[in-house]
Amino acid sequence: MGWWQVLGTAVLVAAACCSRGVRGEDADEVRASVVGFLRTLAGGDGDRAVQELGWNASVAPCGPPAPWLGVHCTGDGRIEKIVLEGWGLSGTINATMLCAARALRVLSLQDNALHGGLPADISGCSGLTHIYVGANRLSGSLPPSLVRLTHLHVLNVSKNDFSGEIPAGLSKLGLARFCGNDNHFNGTIPEFELSRFEDFSVANNNLTGSIPRDVGIFGNDSFSGNSDGMCGQPSFAPCPTSSGENDGKRRGVHTIVMCLGYVLFGAGTAAFVLYMLCSKKRRHKLGRKPGGAGGKGEAGGVRVPEQWQPRQASPWGIDVFLEQNGQSVSVGCQKLVVIFAGSVESSRTALDWPARLHIAAKIADGMAFMHDALRGDGANANLSFSEEDEASAFDGGAVAHGNLKASNVLFTAAMEPRISEYGVTAPPQSSAPSDAAAHCADVRAYGVLLLELLTGKATADGAELARWVTSVIREEWTAEVFDRVMLSAGGAGDDVASEQRMVRLLQIAMRCVDASSPPPTMREVAGMVNAICEEDGRSVSSEARARHGRTPRN
Repeated sequence: MGWWQVLGTAVLVAAACCSRGVRGEDADEVRASVVGFLRTLAGGDGDRAVQELGWNASVAPCGPPAPWLGVHCTGDGRIEKIVLEGWGLSGTINATMLCAARALRVLSLQDNALHGGLPADISGCSGLTHIYVGANRLSGSLPPSLVRLTHLHVLNVSKNDFSGEIPAGLSKLGLARFCGNDNHFNGTIPEFELSRFEDFSVANNNLTGSIPRDVGIFGNDSFSGNSDGMCGQPSFAPCPTSSGENDGKRRGVHTIVMCLGYVLFGAGTAAFVLYMLCSKKRRHKLGRKPGGAGGKGEAGGVRVPEQWQPRQASPWGIDVFLEQNGQSVSVGCQKLVVIFAGSVESSRTALDWPARLHIAAKIADGMAFMHDALRGDGANANLSFSEEDEASAFDGGAVAHGNLKASNVLFTAAMEPRISEYGVTAPPQSSAPSDAAAHCADVRAYGVLLLELLTGKATADGAELARWVTSVIREEWTAEVFDRVMLSAGGAGDDVASEQRMVRLLQIAMRCVDASSPPPTMREVAGMVNAICEEDGRSVSSEARARHGRTPRN
């Protein structure tokens, strides 16, 4: 490369780096930088490639008069995708020039003759969601900086000469596809959560060690052709337990203890429920009111005043009790908890769309009931509800749940949701703004639950899940948000109509978690979810009638 070419490249890079954020159509310096990227990509045939592809920095990439070949743009004229597959390009990848296109989401350079490596500054293209560089002559290690591409969905580096270890940080990204087969990677495979992947292959490398757990749909073909040290079921022989034998034993003991804990918790819950039912039945036989003589009753083995006795069950199977810390009644230590009947069971069956919609509606109803009907304040907790005016039973504000999350939603044997740990966070004592903040937190927590139901992704960080969903929707790949198990489980009636209702429920979830504006109330959310639920029920009923040759009466 001559000195004038080096100087030209430096000028283009400087122009790209100094360019201000331009709204709408890409600025001239951005176009010039992307043209420079193509010249570097084509190597010695840079001028010919520019002419053949019609890339001209003096005209807009999307025209008029004609769009640049291999370039796709956003609606406002910014470069969104670059697809140059099978053009015989034999140069290198200059990521600094490429990343001047700030709206770039998809880069596909497959089936060329590119050499060099995948540059570390590719992380500067922060909006990238898809990278395809398979079937080239690229070498070196994959840059660890790839983990900064937090929106990356697909990474295909197959059929190259890459070596070194696969960056462990890739397992922390929301990848759905990783193709690293037919290279020279060594070391071990990162702990990818393969149950969420659509495509995965690391075959024909020099990898050793264990394959990831829960390989899902991927069999031996995804891991074959590696070193003899590859191990792990079901595709290979079990891994040896020499140095890690003690660790394995410790994990086994931990698992047993955890399982015993669940068993004891279930047994304790069942015993408590049985005790409450028997006590209630015994009081009924003796002809006594729940308060008993002298205005005293029992709740969980603690004597409490009559006005603190449980009220009638809510429409969602939720009974509210006053729980005391210890065995003595202390007004300053009470908290509201939700106690629910029948045995608590878990289900490993695939939940279809109607089941998830039913769960969403029931939880919304229960939360709305808590916010609207369960009112009280810390100074005078009074659970004696008036049937004539339930909403004004307490002088204080509505009580927020305070800790709504997936692990606090349990199920009966009939798979009916029950909300636990109600009021585990102490309710506000005085100011209305604090009440409002607690209610908003409940609504946002419910929005995260909806996202988990729709995506099938359990998360400890609701904000991160919301950001991922937002990024996928922004790229107009809304269908990729939904859990494949839900889409394939059946029972959803008309597929198109059902997916439209899924999108509407997703919109409700995004409105709940949107931190830029006040969320709706739980009553409003419950109304919107139940409207979708009723519409879905009518759709399924209509389809059933159509299958049996019946038409509804007018």
